[in-house]
Parts: sequence; C-alpha cells; structure tokens
Amino acid sequence: MAEVDLKPLLEVVEMLRDQRPAVKGQAVDIFLAYSTQPGLYDVLKESKAIVYLLHLFYDKELGHKALSTIVNMSTTEACATALIKFGAVERALDVINKGESSAEAVEKATMLLVNLSTTEEGAKAIAPTDINSPKSAKLSQAVQKYVEVPAGKRDDEDNLRYLSHVLSNITQVESGRKLLMNEDLRILPRLMPELFRKSEERRKGIAGAVKNCCFDADYHEQLLNDVDFMSQLLLPLVASDFGIREEEVDKLLPLIKERWETAGSDVDISADVRLSLLESIALLTSGRLGRDKMREMGVYPILRELDLQEEDSDCKDVILTVVERLVILEEEEASDAPQLEAPKIEELAME
Repeated sequence: MAEVDLKPLLEVVEMLRDQRPAVKGQAVDIFLAYSTQPGLYDVLKESKAIVYLLHLFYDKELGHKALSTIVNMSTTEACATALIKFGAVERALDVINKGESSAEAVEKATMLLVNLSTTEEGAKAIAPTDINSPKSAKLSQAVQKYVEVPAGKRDDEDNLRYLSHVLSNITQVESGRKLLMNEDLRILPRLMPELFRKSEERRKGIAGAVKNCCFDADYHEQLLNDVDFMSQLLLPLVASDFGIREEEVDKLLPLIKERWETAGSDVDISADVRLSLLESIALLTSGRLGRDKMREMGVYPILRELDLQEEDSDCKDVILTVVERLVILEEEEASDAPQLEAPKIEELAME
C-alpha cells in the first residue's frame, strides 16, 4: 500500500479556528478521516492542530468528532505526551463533568483518558500527588457521575463504562492508589458496589483497581478494618448453596451471613473478575494482620466451598495459596514457613 502524503493537511490547520461553522466542520472531518494514519502526529506536531482540536472538545456540534480524532492519535506515546502537556486530561474531565456535551462526546472523553492512562506519565497526570488539587476534585466528580449511571443500562448504552479501566490503570501508580484510598474523598467506597453491576466492563475495571490498592501494604490495615469494603470484596464470591457448617456461620460478616441464610440471589461474575478479587484477598493475607482478620471473618469456609465449585485453574491456584496461609498456625509460621510478602508494584503491567 502506498504511503499517504499527510503534509497537505497543514494547509487545513487554520480552518479549525474559522468562525464559519461549515468551514470548521469540514476541517474536523478531514482530520478525523486521516486520524488513524501512522505519522500524522509527526506531521502536525509543529503546528497548532492539536491545540485547536482540544479547544473544540466543548463544541456541542463538533466536540465528539474532535475527541474521536484525538483518541485515534493518542495511541502514539509522543502524541499522548503532547496531549498531557496541552491539558487534554483536564478538558476530558470537563467534558464528562459539565453535562453540556453529547453522550458520544462523553464516551470519547473516557476513551481518551483510557489511552492516556496506559503510561506511567499519563496515570500520574490523571491522578496528581496533590489530593487537594483541582484535578483531583474533577476526577472525584467524574467518579460520582460514573456511579450514578442507572444500573439497568447495557454496556452499549453506558457512555461512562470505560472509566473503570482508567481507575484500574491509575491505581498502578502510587498517586492513583493514594487518591482512591483517601478517606475524605471516599472514592474506593463509592466504587465497591460496582462489583455487583451486570456490566462486565465495570466489574472488571473496578476489580482491577481494588487489586491494585491491595498491592500497597500501607493500606492493608485501613482496608481490613473497613467492614463494608471486606463484605463487598467477599460477597461476589459467595454462593447461596455453599455448604458452610452451622458452627462456621457466626464468624461470617453480617452481609455475607444474610446472603447465605436467606439464599439471596448470587452474583454471576466472570473468571477474570473472580481472579482479581481472589488476588486481592491473597495480597491482604500477605501479612499477619490480614491472616488474623480473615480467620475472624470466616474466610476459610467461603474459599473451601468456592474451591469445590471453581473450574478456572488460575482461580483455584490462588484459593489454594490463601487457604494454605489461613490454616498455618502463626507459631509454625514464625519457625518454619517462609515470610510472605506482597508482590511489588513494579510487577504490574498497564492494561
């Protein structure tokens, strides 16, 4: 296939700021048509095309097309870096939060944040170290918009569904975990009910974010002492037909005990989501506090029964790891068993 000559597009750049809507729209259509072409950013980087397209994010008629163009271009690292520099993160969050953009524009804004969050630089740009910064407040506001989407919407009707992957990605850096774990912002508590949604897209992303937060041992005590968090972490793994013995029931957390005793409806989750939740439990049991707390909460019989029904080999491996930790007496652990440490965050890969 012959290489496309993209240099003539430089003559179209100034049309993006033309006051005539038809001319401006024509220019956006041209850039959108070529936005997947390799090398487009290299041709445009010395021009103001990127800046002009970013300014069009708020345009009610052209915003979704400008966003689509930038989403396509943002897959290259050089372009993503430039977009961060020119304030694309803030503009994307504004599109989500202000309620003046089309549903399509909002969806494209979340897709842009997904692309930008796949690098460490981008993740840090979305989740700044300053919890009190305007950008942190904008992300918290976007999360509130995300959790307020009616539960009955299908994935193809949910224009914020991709935000779950943004949250999963940004928690792979320290500032992202700090943001979700901040007790004043309460972002993680707001996200935990998403594990019970019908949307696999939402469940998978939020389960990933939860696991990433559990990688950080500094937050283990906070998480383990949060009854609501632990209940919502364990509940999707519980089936109403589990053969939990009567003498084991009293140890269960109230919400889980209620599910088992009333034979409430089970949460049908995929193996990928179960694996993330089980890996979260494994990380929390890497320290003695976690193992003590899990024993107090009656986690062992839950995992024992889950293992009997589980068909996924990766899930079964993690269950075995956690069960082995829970049945080891701490006195034996001190003398015979190896020290258990949480995996380092460097082992994570951006998704």
